[in-house]
Amino acid sequence: MRSPDGPASPTKRNGASGWRLPSSEGDAGYTNGAGAATHRPRQKERLSRWQMIALTCSMGGSQIAWTVELGYGTPYLLSLGMSEAMTPLVWLAGPISGLVVQPLIGAISDSSTSRYRRRYWVVASTVLLVLSSLGLAFTVPVAKAIVDLFGGGQGDWDPNTGAMVRDLSIAIAIFCFYCLDFALNGLQASLRNLVFDVTPSDQLNTANAWNGRFNHLGSIVGFTMGFINLDNVRWLKWLGGEQFRKLCVLSLVLLVTTVWITCRFVQEDERPRHFHRQSKLRDVLATVKEAIVTLPKPVRRICLVQIAAFMGWFPFLFYATTYVINVMGLELGKEPDMSVAARAGSFAMLIYSFVAIIAGTVLPWFSERDPRLIGTTYDADSADEDETLDSEFARERAHQAEIGPVREEVRQWKLEGLKLPRSEWHSPKPTLLTSVPFLLRDIWTWALVLFFVLMMGTFAVRKVWQATVLISLVGICWAVACWV
Repeated sequence: MRSPDGPASPTKRNGASGWRLPSSEGDAGYTNGAGAATHRPRQKERLSRWQMIALTCSMGGSQIAWTVELGYGTPYLLSLGMSEAMTPLVWLAGPISGLVVQPLIGAISDSSTSRYRRRYWVVASTVLLVLSSLGLAFTVPVAKAIVDLFGGGQGDWDPNTGAMVRDLSIAIAIFCFYCLDFALNGLQASLRNLVFDVTPSDQLNTANAWNGRFNHLGSIVGFTMGFINLDNVRWLKWLGGEQFRKLCVLSLVLLVTTVWITCRFVQEDERPRHFHRQSKLRDVLATVKEAIVTLPKPVRRICLVQIAAFMGWFPFLFYATTYVINVMGLELGKEPDMSVAARAGSFAMLIYSFVAIIAGTVLPWFSERDPRLIGTTYDADSADEDETLDSEFARERAHQAEIGPVREEVRQWKLEGLKLPRSEWHSPKPTLLTSVPFLLRDIWTWALVLFFVLMMGTFAVRKVWQATVLISLVGICWAVACWV
């Protein structure tokens, strides 16, 4: 048996970028500053179904808080007196926080050796999220208290007092929404990191599937609460205020409950003290910069498409409810009741969530391939350390012998599709192969095309039911965006 201080385990090297990545999440060793292996952690224990649920349920709680912001954020700002043209400045918090918070928290917690390195950020983000949500729920009372405390105006009857309360309420709401977005991004990034830290490599797909399930479940629960008229719920009347305040409080209860379950029943392993730490902020930023600069060209192209796609997704996610409100006003020919219109928007987003779940479940079936048709390489890291090279070569030969005839048959099928004579089959001249339907890139492309068509269709919508159908169909595109 090899000594822990022996040679480092083999690692995969990306030819395009020169990254050194551990071949397996479960048995990757740590390296010191010179790149030499110093420690191999113990094998991660397999997670039961209940442990998997405890690990990923917090993602559902965070998604509920996210849906409250999506469904009621813009209507709430408009109700405070903010102009519709100014609301995009508030929603800049989403992409800004995602750009800054997620890579920073990931890099800082990666360099920590503590067994609370992920849960620390989970709890810290949750505390900030609770405070910011409560600030949003009680924005107007807090603003009134501050104005009264500092003697602004002569009283409630004074127009100057009302203007000061309105302006201060808008300022508090903007600040709280920015804190909320930063907290949500930090929470979700830490939860994903926790999943990768705790889950064995052969269960990562299952853990990601559970993450997706709780994401969709959180969306359904959040939009369902938004659709229900909470003003008529007797045990919530003591909170006072309108629908938005009750939504915030309910979402916080569910969020804190799920985060408590995760932090209570999920344990992280403490890393060795000689693990190389990048404690300086400069080193962390250098790591993030290096990852961006050395991106392989295919990955960079995908990122560029995602940037363009989310220029369309962010307006939809934040303004879908407002769009339904505007359509209702157009249909009625007058300003609609804000509470009724907002609940109509939440209903449209609820159907959209159901469609996303169905599409996310069905569409992967269309992309399944016979695993024998996919070229695979033998992963030396996943083998036992005492396994000899002869056995590795024998396994590779057996694998090639199994898939060889199948690949040859597929090759002949493709060539027949090109209608080339047999004499030209081995021609060095490059040819364009026939397109195979339902590849991931095809599904992704057609989902983006469908999203474009639906967004163009918003100009023709004049009825609330039409807007509901249109928003529901966007759920197909969102399912593909989350999956592919």
